[in-house]
Amino acid sequence: MSRPDSRRAPSPHRGLRAFVGILLAVLAIAGLRADEPGVRVTALPALTGARSGFTLMDPATTGVTFTNHLVGDAYFTNAVAHNGSGVALGDVDGDGRPDLYLCGLNGTNQLYRNLGQWRFEPMPLGEAACVGQMSTGAVLVDVDGDGDLDLLVNGIAAGTRLFLNDGRGRWTEKRDSGLDRHTTGTSMALADMDGDGDLDLYCAHYIDVMHLIDPNTRFSMRQQDGRWVVGQVNGIPATDARFRNRFELMPDGEVVELPEADALYRNEGNGRFTPVQDQTGVFVDDQGRPMAVPREWGLAVVFRDLDGDGDPDLYVSNDFASPDRLWFNDGRGHFRAAPAQALRHTAYNSMGIDVADVDRDGFDDILVVDLLATRQERRLRQLGKTPPDPLARESLTGRPQFNRNMLFLGRPGGRYVEAALGAGLAASEWSWCPVFLDVDLDGHDDLLVSNGFEYDLMDQDTQDRVKDPRHTLSPEQRKRWMKLCPEWRTANLAGRNRGDGTFEPKSAEWGFREEGLAFGVALGDLDQDGDLDLMVHRINASVEIHRNEATAPRITVELHGKAPNTAGIGARVRLVGPSLSQNQEIVSGGRYLSGDQAIRAFAAPTSMATGSRMSS
Repeated sequence: MSRPDSRRAPSPHRGLRAFVGILLAVLAIAGLRADEPGVRVTALPALTGARSGFTLMDPATTGVTFTNHLVGDAYFTNAVAHNGSGVALGDVDGDGRPDLYLCGLNGTNQLYRNLGQWRFEPMPLGEAACVGQMSTGAVLVDVDGDGDLDLLVNGIAAGTRLFLNDGRGRWTEKRDSGLDRHTTGTSMALADMDGDGDLDLYCAHYIDVMHLIDPNTRFSMRQQDGRWVVGQVNGIPATDARFRNRFELMPDGEVVELPEADALYRNEGNGRFTPVQDQTGVFVDDQGRPMAVPREWGLAVVFRDLDGDGDPDLYVSNDFASPDRLWFNDGRGHFRAAPAQALRHTAYNSMGIDVADVDRDGFDDILVVDLLATRQERRLRQLGKTPPDPLARESLTGRPQFNRNMLFLGRPGGRYVEAALGAGLAASEWSWCPVFLDVDLDGHDDLLVSNGFEYDLMDQDTQDRVKDPRHTLSPEQRKRWMKLCPEWRTANLAGRNRGDGTFEPKSAEWGFREEGLAFGVALGDLDQDGDLDLMVHRINASVEIHRNEATAPRITVELHGKAPNTAGIGARVRLVGPSLSQNQEIVSGGRYLSGDQAIRAFAAPTSMATGSRMSS
């Protein structure tokens, strides 16, 4: 793996991306000139005062009244549905304003047209409403390179669906897309992994039903080829289609339920994809030996150039004991596992991910959120945590997992130092989607986190009551054991970057402390004032729209690339200032179950009286 300061010669495609970033930086420092070919600069309205933070918009004002319902028996028995849903932002009708696509678990998905002035109206969706589907994640992205945003939607046992846009926000499902239609997809990320110009897709997968979470599930064993295996599940042969290759019997007699393997798709153009995750050599271990994509509890994924060689690498966060995966791309769409020394430990219940240069040393840093409570009294009641594997802790090549958030600070050579405890970010409650965003526009990326779960499934008293045969619980009560748990509805969190990579609480001051069940988050400039506003998806409550109130000078960058990568996904944009340098990557997907508008905002030099918006 090459070091960032000794990179190989970039391909023409990567060179163009680097040129775009340098061009924009030079223009910014030179006074935002608009006379360069292919560059358009628009002055933003002058802002007064000194404010930062958010205002939660009233649904009665915006017209966005969507509620993601999870009702009926599924609310008490469907643990997968409690992983929530997401939101995708992007201009689907070509009027220059980002629109909103919202996933639903019960009922239909909805699309809202942005009318400007914080008013939205529902748009017809047709097939893209995904009627009868429990939808999880979505991304708006130009898949076929025709200049408009298409739609990718995941669902529980519904696979991944592609809807092509006619340029006016009217959708046609691409039924021969090559995408799997039977899996349970969660988050998605897109990038040009093989350097051919179009956007390829990584889709994290979970499972449709978690049988082991039902205390009534019963197994019987049988011998096969001299070893014991699971023979029946609730009296049904384990060879039945519902259970085939789903359960493993461990040497100690424990039954393990296997999730689905993730999918990696190569974009063939014209809305067609080819799954390549099982092709020999696409994934190799840290010694270069071919390996299959493991069956793991995939929740989130990011494509990002993490080692500085110009190619999109992968970080995949996996729930439970499934280890996180860091893959480095060779530029041809082949991924090599990071060596053991690159990451010395990871989170246990890894949920969402985000990437930013939080300490402004020029290297991207990675935050992965877990479930650690912020208050000691709740931690003491949650005694069912899994300790790190002692062998992994003692081995030079082991990678133990801990029950807390992880902040990996990037270092030369694609290695990381874990610093969440020192940064003040080790605990954030039951967290889902971390978002790095320069809220106060001081040049340093701050942090927002969506939080909440209906039930504290780690409450030890409840677990003991369910497992203790002396408690007379009926089979129906046992099946709905989550009802017995105390609730864990927690507030969203905000933290200000002090400028040295450490964070201080700012939830109250910045108006980001709503309590409930918040899941997917997406960023976009909804009012076109140059800062990034927030959409936060919830369960059984209206979606949150947070207006960004920042008044400091800013520069917003939107790229228009050559087809088929018409939004410049993967471009690294650098803003070099007299006292601080900033850099961000234009990305597609990568949020927990969600996707941002393909736009980036930077703090501008303080000498600027107003902000500007660039297109290139």
